[in-house]
Amino acid sequence: MFILVTILLCTSLADAKILDRCELARQLKNAFITENDLYKWVCIGQQSGLDTSRHLNANGVGSYGIFQISDEYWCTKSGPAKMCGISCHNLLDDDIRDDIQCALKIFNEHKRLNGDGFSAWVPYMPNCRNPDMSYLRDCRLDNQDIFDIIDVRFGDDDDRPTDGANKIVTASKK
Repeated sequence: MFILVTILLCTSLADAKILDRCELARQLKNAFITENDLYKWVCIGQQSGLDTSRHLNANGVGSYGIFQISDEYWCTKSGPAKMCGISCHNLLDDDIRDDIQCALKIFNEHKRLNGDGFSAWVPYMPNCRNPDMSYLRDCRLDNQDIFDIIDVRFGDDDDRPTDGANKIVTASKK
C-alpha cells in the first residue's frame, strides 16, 4: 500500500511545476497578454507561489492551479461542466495554457460585469493593483527587457506628456 501511495504521489508531482516569474511572463506573452497587463498576471500568479499544482480548499470551495481558479463557478471537480468547461484536475499540471485560457474567460466575464476583470482575484486588490514592477526587471521577452517596453508605454523615463491612455502626446508641426 505504501509503495502504491508513493508512486501515485510521485506521478502527480511529476506533472506539476513551480515556474519562475520570467517563465510565467513569457508564457503569458505567448498567449497574447499585453505588456500593460503582464505584470498584474505575474503578480496574481506569484500569490500561489508560481506553483502549477497549488490546490487550496476553504469552506468546501476549491481553488486550483497557478491562478487559483475556483471550482464554485469555473472548473469542474465532477458532474456537469462549468463556465471554463475544464476539469479542475487539468489546472494542476505543468501545462498552463488551459489555466491561462480559463483565467481569461474569468477576466472577461468580470470585466463585463463590473469593469475590472482583475477584481475576480482576491489577491489582486491589495497586492497586484499597483505592484512593484521591478520583479520583471530581468525578464527577457522577445529579446527585449520588459522595462524597455513599460518605460516607453508609460513614459516612466520620459518627460514627454501623455494622454489619458498613457500614450505619448507629440506636438504637431505647423
